[in-house]
Amino acid sequence: MDDAGYRLAETLVAIIGIREGLVPIIMKLIGRDEPSWLSLPLYLPNPWCYLVAAAVVAVAFLLLVALDRARTTATARAAGEK
Repeated sequence: MDDAGYRLAETLVAIIGIREGLVPIIMKLIGRDEPSWLSLPLYLPNPWCYLVAAAVVAVAFLLLVALDRARTTATARAAGEK
């Protein structure tokens, strides 16, 4: 995969992490916690919603770190071949 593919994957993971992780937590805290298909953790009862949303944020962060390391390795490898 080239640099553009890694950047696209990073963008998609960041969007999912924000939409399914941070947004439900903020919506619960401000009181707008009606469930919708756009924020799936809001379907869960109160303590589990926060745990699932925090887990989504943690997984998204770990995926972003792994994708960034893979992108830098691929970029260095491509620069070394030229």
